Parts: sequence; structure tokens; C-alpha cells
Amino acid sequence: MDDCDALEIEKDKRFYYLKMQETFIRGLFGKVLPADFLVQLQGTINSPTLQLHEVWAMLEREYGQSSLDVSTALYSEFISLPTKPFNRVTELVKHMRSLQNQLNELARKNLGEIMISDYHVSQALVAALPSGYFGSSVIQTHDGFKLPVIETMLKQIFSNKSSKDIAAMSKLTVMGERKRPIAVNQAKVNEVKKTKVSSYTECFYCHGTANVYGTSHMKATCPLRISDGG
Repeated sequence: MDDCDALEIEKDKRFYYLKMQETFIRGLFGKVLPADFLVQLQGTINSPTLQLHEVWAMLEREYGQSSLDVSTALYSEFISLPTKPFNRVTELVKHMRSLQNQLNELARKNLGEIMISDYHVSQALVAALPSGYFGSSVIQTHDGFKLPVIETMLKQIFSNKSSKDIAAMSKLTVMGERKRPIAVNQAKVNEVKKTKVSSYTECFYCHGTANVYGTSHMKATCPLRISDGG
């Protein structure tokens, strides 16, 4: 066995050891952390998409800082999230809901009521995406603006596109509108309209050659016709 093989074996051992440690820590978190904390997570404690450093950061905010500091940081993140890029629409919704849960848990504990309603989240999601695709479909009423309704609609329209993909869609739509050619029939209609307008405003006698200071006139007041004795 050469040095390269030995190095690969050592790397595999380290990886296995780290995965075992991570599994142990996740299991420990699941047993000792309170249920009201676990429900705030973006997924279950054993979900591979949930990073342990994120859980640790939440623990520090929850138990290592004042409630005001934590709620201020969370609220700042909540209101700025619609302006930040995201990988998938579902990911954006999930993140917004997670922040809502964390803020409301703190508010219930300290104020006895929630801070962020579902309607707040609906408004934030609508603000994060181009309204041109759904503007007429959104009705800001008690039933029409419910979070499940908005969430379903956005998923249907944007599927699982990223903010970059959606921005590209919007750009192509705008360019398409600018480059849309005028139909031949429409061009003919425009030409007919132009002819009709000019025929009613231009003198039949001089055909505009006797206009004074560029102002058109009718045949009855044509200077050339009058000078000709007509």
C-alpha cells in the first residue's frame, strides 16, 4: 500500500468519525432541546439540509442574548429578506415562516401575543417577487390574502425557480414587449387614420403650400384661392 492509499484511508476514517459525531450531536439536541425551540427550526433536527451551526446560532440567540437583541436581529432579517437572492421559491417561503415562528415565540413569551401575522408574511412574499406575473390574481381581502393561498399561487407561477431565474424571466418579457412588431393590418389602419386626419386639416386648393407660419387652413379661408379671386 503506497502513501496515496494510506492518505485516502485516513481521510475516509476522519469523514466517518465526523459523521458519527454529527449524528450524535443531532440526537442529543433532539432529546434535550425544548419542543418550542425545535418547532422554530427549518426542518427536523435530523434533516441533512439543517446545518448544525445554524442550530447553534439559534441557541446562542435564544439563551445567550437578551430577548430584545434577538427579536431586533430577527426582525431586521425578516424585513430585509424580500430584497435578498434565494435559490428556490419554496426555500424563501420556508425561511420566512421560520423567522415568523421565532419572532412570534419570543413575542408570546414576552408580550403575550404574536408579532408577525400570516398576512405580514404574505405581504413580504408578494414584495419579494415581480408583481407583473400575479398582480391581478392577488386580492387583498381576508380570504384572498391568506398565507396558504399566496404560497400556493407563487409556487404555481414560479415553480422552484431562483431569484436569478425569475429576474431573467422578467427581463425577457420586457425585451419581448419592446421588440414586438406592429402587425401589417394595424400599420395599414394607422396609415388610413393618418390620411383621414390630413385630408380634413389640409386645404384642397393649395394643398398646404399657402399655409401662413406653418398653420394649416381650410379651402374657404385659403389665401391663394382668395388672391386668385376664387
